[in-house]
Amino acid sequence: MFYWKTLTALLVIQYHVYSYSYGNNIDVEKIVNFVNNNPKSTWKADTYGMKTMPIDFVRQRINVNRKYNGKHFLQQKGSIENHSYQYGESIPTTFSWLTTNKTTCKMDRIGDQSNCFSDTIFALVGSFTDRLCLKTNGSMNEHLSVEYVLSCNPDISGCSGSWDYNILKFLKLNGTITGGYYDSDEGCQPYSVRPCGGFLDRMPCSSNISYTPKCKKKECTNDWHVYRTENLTYKLQNWYRIYAYYNDFYAKRDLYNNGPIMTTFSVYDDFLFYKKGIYERTYSSKFLGLQDVKIVGYGTENGTSYWQAANSWGTSWGDNGFFKIKHGTCSFGYYVVAVEPNITAT
Repeated sequence: MFYWKTLTALLVIQYHVYSYSYGNNIDVEKIVNFVNNNPKSTWKADTYGMKTMPIDFVRQRINVNRKYNGKHFLQQKGSIENHSYQYGESIPTTFSWLTTNKTTCKMDRIGDQSNCFSDTIFALVGSFTDRLCLKTNGSMNEHLSVEYVLSCNPDISGCSGSWDYNILKFLKLNGTITGGYYDSDEGCQPYSVRPCGGFLDRMPCSSNISYTPKCKKKECTNDWHVYRTENLTYKLQNWYRIYAYYNDFYAKRDLYNNGPIMTTFSVYDDFLFYKKGIYERTYSSKFLGLQDVKIVGYGTENGTSYWQAANSWGTSWGDNGFFKIKHGTCSFGYYVVAVEPNITAT
């Protein structure tokens, strides 16, 4: 209890101190030049073809009204912590599911949430997909549907956002079917919210927040998939939380042994323009909101420890949709969720 009260207090202070007050635009060139001209910077920024960024774009990608809530962390039932340690236990100092030869599962897929606050679903369903593939030794390598969870879960607010607990509960009780990302022709129900706004070649969004797709229970929307008979539902057996505020060994161990995990972190304005390297927020950056992502690796480069993660802003952003972030930056990795798939489909 003391731990979460302390962490929540720190995060609330962080929100109030650094929350921004902009006009209509963010000065992209100023931020990018500041990062790239700093000889001590561990990362590079990109303008993505913009001199300024409309503040509306930020509100389309990041739920600026979503804040850390101590009650949210404390109310979760049915979760467990696996912090047991065996003497002599060790893990690699650097590891990534993108480059390992441990599996043939495809873990380099990047989605685009577009103007929909579905980042939590992308992160959890992405982790679920990867761990299901690993647990079945690669025999189930089709992506699970973000769309189905987004549209058919009655306990979330669709594209207006949700907490992870309500998504995890739905995946355990109801499960999800197959479905890839937008325009992927993969699975039964691919993601249908069209990418728009912001990075490089995107068309402007027609509204700040997308409509939530209509729920179609076990009804395939993918023409390629519609005549297949194996429209099965995949459920979670369990999930658990790893609190890595003081010690990240357990989160790394779980990632290495069982597959990608999810975390929540604070997004600052300079992160929008990340391109490569190990991100560390600049002192003058302004807090925007929270984002959930899938962690796929960890390591150390030139003395700087980092996490590697998959974002849900498309492949045009960052390092083909992925990024590295310094340990301890933006509360990244302090709060981790891991899932246990049920390999028996129904």
